[in-house]
Amino acid sequence: MKKLLEIGKDVLLVLLTLAVIVLTILALPARTVQQTPWLAAMLKPFASVLGMSEAELTYTQAAEPVLNAAQPLTITVKNSAGRCSYQYDFTALDSAYETLGGALGQALDTAGPAQSSTYAKLYAAMQQKGVLFCYPAEIPAAVLAAWLDAQPDADAPAADMCLLSVQDGAVRLYLAGEECWVCETKLPADTLEQMLESCKPDGSFLASEDATGRFKLLAPDTLLTAEAVSVPGVTAANPVSTQLTTSLAGTLGFNPYGGASYTDSGGTTRFTEGASTLSVSAAGLLSLYNGQRTDARFNAASDSPSDLIEAARTLLAGLTADTLGDARLYLRSFSQSDGGAVCSFDYVVSGILVTRTDGPAATVRFDGAQIAEATLNLRTYRLTSAQTRLLPAAQAAAILPEGSGIVVQYADTGGQTLEAGWKTRQ
Repeated sequence: MKKLLEIGKDVLLVLLTLAVIVLTILALPARTVQQTPWLAAMLKPFASVLGMSEAELTYTQAAEPVLNAAQPLTITVKNSAGRCSYQYDFTALDSAYETLGGALGQALDTAGPAQSSTYAKLYAAMQQKGVLFCYPAEIPAAVLAAWLDAQPDADAPAADMCLLSVQDGAVRLYLAGEECWVCETKLPADTLEQMLESCKPDGSFLASEDATGRFKLLAPDTLLTAEAVSVPGVTAANPVSTQLTTSLAGTLGFNPYGGASYTDSGGTTRFTEGASTLSVSAAGLLSLYNGQRTDARFNAASDSPSDLIEAARTLLAGLTADTLGDARLYLRSFSQSDGGAVCSFDYVVSGILVTRTDGPAATVRFDGAQIAEATLNLRTYRLTSAQTRLLPAAQAAAILPEGSGIVVQYADTGGQTLEAGWKTRQ
């Protein structure tokens, strides 16, 4: 009898150990399983037992991460043959930025002190040989330079437009945001011109370059195309599930199986650890609160703009690694005042911003170098084979206030598909 009891204890111990292993596996982010060959192969036959699909247990090669918190949404080149532009397509934008971004980095690295300029001079410079980079946010020059392995002048301003313009045998760098600035650079003009000449004109043009007068009321830097614009269809979904919620808690260092977690009647799951709390609602809203501002998990390296934006990007990259689908999260704003800073982010699909009626997709607030609060609307976007043909740009321009810029954006109204259309550029 005693021997049977000992055997029973051993069996129970084994079962408890297996239960712990299964719970640990279920808490793993799908990407961890997918990117670990031996683990994916070992668990795939037991997918149904674990309550997972075989797709979740299929090994996939990890893609190289996009390390910038934002890349240009528009790149337009003017060379001796005409204008060539890249927008509304991640593949085209990534390729162009890989080719031309180094020139921007070199210009930032060698730029002299910024001198005050005007938008009239900027628009005139756009007619010269050069390349214009348009970002979705007004980005501090030091941050932009860090992404390009450059070191700018300490007083270089923030900008959402960066223009490299060949003038008088030299390259000038224009930085435009709320104000317009210009810097002399040591980037050789012939080096930039060689890069520009590799781009083949595609019929795109700025509103200021239109000879027909159809776009004379638009902002001069509005980029347009000769052909009608068609964009891919996009589906939208709320990815929240019990497994994802458990994975998100683990990603942030909360114990998903501890006693300090519960799910209320509305489907919101809350986790508490010390003065830090995490909640994930059934509707897809994640909220993080760092109560005493002493939690080392949520420290930035310093309170410099570069380190704060990188800390926000890293936090959100971890939280959205399994949910983005065909989207990316790009920085949309950064502001810093005494003792605090705020970063906001929006989703981008196929190089096109996704807007929401309830504000940014994600917001991260800092107290000094500590993440104090963060909110994230969890959404999964997938491209479809369908194409949406938009209203001709001239018709869209006719109903907008004079001086407006127009751009294609997707609108997420909470449904299962995104709505594409022309919007006033913010």
